[in-house]
Amino acid sequence: MKKLTVALSIMAIIFSASAAAEIQEKELGLIIGKNKKYRKDVAHMLNQLAVNHPTCKKSMSPYSAGVSKDKSKPGNPAFFVQCGEGAFPEVVRFDLNDIKANRVPSAKVVMEREKGLKICTEEAKSRATIPSSVDASWFWDVSYSPKENGNAVIGTSFKASNAIGTEEKFQIYCFFEGQELTSVTLKPAK
Repeated sequence: MKKLTVALSIMAIIFSASAAAEIQEKELGLIIGKNKKYRKDVAHMLNQLAVNHPTCKKSMSPYSAGVSKDKSKPGNPAFFVQCGEGAFPEVVRFDLNDIKANRVPSAKVVMEREKGLKICTEEAKSRATIPSSVDASWFWDVSYSPKENGNAVIGTSFKASNAIGTEEKFQIYCFFEGQELTSVTLKPAK
């Protein structure tokens, strides 16, 4: 009897994992207006992600799917959906060309600390009034915060000269989605 109970429990787990409901157009309530016509295509991509994307296989919130206005191009709208569990879900992005080509986006690979710090250093130099005054040897107190969703934040302090040549201390924070630098915050240090 015990073996039968265990076998039935295993079958129930296998059935529930394989019988996940297919995502339907009606679940995509954030895709509205002129982009509503793409709901069927987006639902198709979400179903592909649920099977083929490592993070989306674990968990996906189809109700979070929406249009990415800043990534969209004329004739090629971009979309996103949140996948994964916990406080930091992965935002998976794809566009109409990806859908038409049946190209499933790969999981993001988090930016490595040293590589991200080098990019952040270059950003500090490009934003400084006197770029040559930014000295990488002044970088200390580096913070590196990688997330399970492939995002990372790198922050540090540095010194650079202002327009009249006085040295000041600054803080810079570089935000990465996978290998892409998405934003930079630069401010005077306290």
